[in-house]
Amino acid sequence: MKAIAPYLGAALVLLGLLDVYFTVLFSRSGVGLLSPYVQSSLWRLVRAAAKASPRLRDRVLSHAGPALLSLVALTWVVLLLVGFGLVFWPQLGSGVRVDGADAARPGFNLALVYSGYNLTTLGANSMTPQTPLTHWLSVAEAGCGLGLFTLMLTYILQVYNAVLRMNHLALKLHHSSAENPDAAEMVARLGAGGDFSGARGELATVAEDLLEFFESHHFYPAITYFRFAEAEYAAPRMVLLAMDAVTLIRTGLDGDGCDHLDRSEAVAELHTAGMHFLKEITQTLLPAAFQPGRLPAPDAAELERWRRRYRRALERFGAEGIRVTADPQSGAERYVRMRREWDAHVKALARFLVRDWKEVAPHEAAL
Repeated sequence: MKAIAPYLGAALVLLGLLDVYFTVLFSRSGVGLLSPYVQSSLWRLVRAAAKASPRLRDRVLSHAGPALLSLVALTWVVLLLVGFGLVFWPQLGSGVRVDGADAARPGFNLALVYSGYNLTTLGANSMTPQTPLTHWLSVAEAGCGLGLFTLMLTYILQVYNAVLRMNHLALKLHHSSAENPDAAEMVARLGAGGDFSGARGELATVAEDLLEFFESHHFYPAITYFRFAEAEYAAPRMVLLAMDAVTLIRTGLDGDGCDHLDRSEAVAELHTAGMHFLKEITQTLLPAAFQPGRLPAPDAAELERWRRRYRRALERFGAEGIRVTADPQSGAERYVRMRREWDAHVKALARFLVRDWKEVAPHEAAL
């Protein structure tokens, strides 16, 4: 066993360092040697525990994000600790001098202790390297440990900063719709009294914030697992508000009456960014069982609910003095076509994050 221990240890150290590199320094969705599998495995366990105790569902799931970061960090530490321990194990008593009571038990446990001292840069008085190889290996492990803890701290801070920005955007969208998660209300407030003169700037700001939100998921997929009990922080609701607002603007408003907001760059940016995010997150994050293609196609009853939702949105616009399309029937069909492009993706994300649709879109529950 001691003959192959250094090679196995080197492989573990390389695996740990490469995973740190891909997770922290080359952060991209779906990229990583080990962390993505650790994250998805823990999420499956947490989801199973939440489903086993429905009354504690939200409380259990709210710990997934912090637990996931802790487990990933612990995995990196263990890989380096055990890896270097395996490398040093054959060197105990020769390449590494062991003094005192430890000299009588130079086993693998002692190699782990020596590795731990090096990794944490504490140093061990009773164990000292004797050869150039063990000297340099000790220095290398100390350097890896210093770099590891620095990068871990950086990564955790970046993830929590991204979560903070995500929550800020969620509350911004929540309040923009008068704390009613209905995109029709948000659009109506943008064009209060039929005046859309400031809507482009508002939508451009929302589009910029959404792009940052989407890119944060691209860089740090771990933030997806930060699932808070309050539904207003739910990512599916945020994306639904953005995509439904774009769809209603493009299909329900009169172009001349809304200063051609439907063809503005801000609306186009919202639509493009939303679709890009939904397609990427379903391809790189959602397991096969949660892919949109596994959901049943909308039946006639569902399509009719969408049409009723569209008609209700037009009524809200009209009550606000907003000019709507001259052909509501044609607009309803265009709304249905556009919604079919993104609705299944949002529902797949909601299923994955254990969000009931009535939490994501309570305004559609009574349709």
